[in-house]
Amino acid sequence: METPTGNDCNELRRWCREGMYCEIVAWLQAGHSISTDSDKMRSPLVLASEKGFHSLVKLLLGHTSWPQRCLDAALGRAAAGGHYEVTKLLLESGASVCDVAAKELVVCGNPELVYLLVEKGVDIETNNPLAQAIGYEIPQALTLLKHGQKRLATIKVQGALALTRSVISEDENMAERLYRAGCDSRLKVPIPCTYPYARSGATLPSSAMWEAFKKGSFRLFMIMGPTRKKDLQYYLNDSLFCGFNWPKMQMLIRRGAKINDQPNGGSHILHTCIWYLRHSNLGGFGRERGEKAMCAIRHLAESGAKWVPNDRDIRRAYYCLRELDDSRCFELAKTLVETQAAKPKLIWRFFNTPTMRQKRSAVWLKLAELLDLKVKPYKKRESKKKHT
Repeated sequence: METPTGNDCNELRRWCREGMYCEIVAWLQAGHSISTDSDKMRSPLVLASEKGFHSLVKLLLGHTSWPQRCLDAALGRAAAGGHYEVTKLLLESGASVCDVAAKELVVCGNPELVYLLVEKGVDIETNNPLAQAIGYEIPQALTLLKHGQKRLATIKVQGALALTRSVISEDENMAERLYRAGCDSRLKVPIPCTYPYARSGATLPSSAMWEAFKKGSFRLFMIMGPTRKKDLQYYLNDSLFCGFNWPKMQMLIRRGAKINDQPNGGSHILHTCIWYLRHSNLGGFGRERGEKAMCAIRHLAESGAKWVPNDRDIRRAYYCLRELDDSRCFELAKTLVETQAAKPKLIWRFFNTPTMRQKRSAVWLKLAELLDLKVKPYKKRESKKKHT
């Protein structure tokens, strides 16, 4: 066979790139050979595989023996183009998946090809290439998510990760589109810790639904919010993390979460609100949280919540009471009395303490008047001094 010159090699590459099968067959029948030693330019096998010309690739593989690097490179380009039959042919010819780029594979547009190469050992989890493509809303990646998340658990995880990232970045329009596209909002995925632990590279499991509950809008949480009774109760009892946002809490209650969920008939979330009411005397974020907690206490009590604390809860409530100012303290007592969220005897036991009588006698007297109790104003006793 004649060794091809430089012009002949360029012409052969053009034929392979354009899929000119008949010209290549005639060229080979004329006694020419195909060079496989070129390092600087892509081989004809790579060019034909990249375009997906199955018959041409089969001809080239049967004509000569190709080195392993050419087979691997051809497989990488065929996978990037989404050519299933060519990829399968190259694998049967001994090509390995070492040159297959995961970020190109997940956007090739052929889910069956992705399943095949993942079975052969291609890693699409490292650096989350599919999650990034889904986050950019590339159509091929969304197609792979739609058809492949039931077949490969990795694809489902990548979709949940993309959705969770969009919720964390507060891009609610994109989060809604990804949720409509089929991303799982309940699946927990590893999310990098925020400051001050960001430099450690540690991760914590979280889900898009939980992030929407914490920092998303009411509309976004309503779209992807929980529906199972177990999840509804869990989210309601952890309303601290959403800043005691009453619209979100009300939605959970309407969907089936119980306000009075304790065995003794009391409300866990009502006690939690009372406990975090102590932040109301702090400036900045703490004061805002205290105001939201007071608002939630009022709404919960009007909805039928009952405060039935045990001994441990009473001790914590006493600690909270010491931290409140007079106006907030009386507002809490008035709310519990007017809504009948607690028994009058329990309210009086809670507020009738030496600290209240001595340091907050005005609040103590107002509460006694509110409960129709007759008490005498507190008078400080003078200590008896011994006269020498």
